Amino acid sequence: MAASLWDPFQRWFVGIFVIPLGLTWAVAFSYDLRNLALIIPWAGAAAGIGLMQIVSWAAELCRLRFGLPQSILARSASEGTCRPRWHFGLVSVANVRGIMIDERERVVDSGPCQRESVYPQGCLRVGHVVGLSMLLLITISLCISNEMLLNTQRRQQRMVGVPELNNRLYAFAADHPGGETIATDYQAMRWLPELGRRSVVCTCHEYSAFQQTFDRPEVRYVLVHMPGAAAEVRAFLAGQTAAQLLFESHGFAFYDKCHSVHWLANSP
Repeated sequence: MAASLWDPFQRWFVGIFVIPLGLTWAVAFSYDLRNLALIIPWAGAAAGIGLMQIVSWAAELCRLRFGLPQSILARSASEGTCRPRWHFGLVSVANVRGIMIDERERVVDSGPCQRESVYPQGCLRVGHVVGLSMLLLITISLCISNEMLLNTQRRQQRMVGVPELNNRLYAFAADHPGGETIATDYQAMRWLPELGRRSVVCTCHEYSAFQQTFDRPEVRYVLVHMPGAAAEVRAFLAGQTAAQLLFESHGFAFYDKCHSVHWLANSP
């Protein structure tokens, strides 16, 4: 992408889309890679143009090294087309790019597309404003400490998935500190700070798979999406001897497995 800045047209796309959106994502939205999808087309275009620029540089170095003529392509007067005199890939691709640039300049410099600069001497052009804005944005980004970034990302990452459910889970974790394992089919659980490392994946649409995870000795709590759970799983959890319901939120039910085990052990 850095090499694409040699292309004046591509420089605008990098300056307007790739750099500002990329820095904005890095500062505020990097807790999820999917937020980066907006700039992938522009970054891909910049990378492609930059690759062609690098190829053209390599072709020029090869031409100078081996003493090749300036024009590698020969024009056919009868057909009006271009064909390579030799099949060295770098030079062929580079000259195709050169022809495209020459044609673009020829069209702009001829006919109604021809225009003269209307900027007075010393005038601050739009490109200068964009460049200064990018430098200012980069400078501000460098002034943000790593700790501030990490704290911001942790706070925003807590909102992944169902924020209300996450708040209930964090409130419960604050009242019950510890590292007990939570078996769950809540997919966003693995990305939640502090709670993600305590979770294990639990399949709830099959009773046998659920029972295997439920019976693991390190599992203390169970978080299940009840509408998607099998009928046998719902019936099993509804029994007072299996687990105790602690709270429900947005279709998810949070159970304490060990509480019922201790209750059974102390019962007559």
